[in-house]
Amino acid sequence: NSSRTPKQVADKLMSFDIPASEEQVFTTSMATAQHIAQEKKDASVYVIGEEGIRQAIEENGLSFGEENADFVVVGIDRGITYEKLATGCLAIRNGARFISTNGDVAIPTERGLLPGNGSLTSVLTVSTGVEPVFIGKPESIIMEQAMRVLGTDISETLMVGDNYATDIMAGINAGMDTLLVHTGVTKR
Repeated sequence: NSSRTPKQVADKLMSFDIPASEEQVFTTSMATAQHIAQEKKDASVYVIGEEGIRQAIEENGLSFGEENADFVVVGIDRGITYEKLATGCLAIRNGARFISTNGDVAIPTERGLLPGNGSLTSVLTVSTGVEPVFIGKPESIIMEQAMRVLGTDISETLMVGDNYATDIMAGINAGMDTLLVHTGVTKR
């Protein structure tokens, strides 16, 4: 998800005895920041999100903005406040392009399924009447960027995921093989 940096994702995989380095990780935050940088090199971005998306925005040479930002980006934000949502709404109404890192409405946690980024995004969508551009799964933007950055080909890539609607559909939309695991959102 957009909250973690590539190093944090690699470290988590390593804790499960899955060999991984941060160079082998491509996150929705990285795809989102790269997409914005391609759209407007010196863009200002109002970010609702955590460390992962903030780091990616900085690493792509973008600046942070507020109500007059060029873009509003919504990533998972477990510290969400009314003020963050209000600022995002105002920026969108002022002409900012609206981007969401992903549309997951629920995320699996130790406590059960909790609101995901798609749920947070929907507040801005309903309030402004503006539909966002989704970057993450199941959209093709992230899959195309990931394969380019990681240097893999569709024929050599397996999309593994626990959410049929996002993970598996992303693989299908990209034309790659998929493997659904029943460890998260999708159950038997």
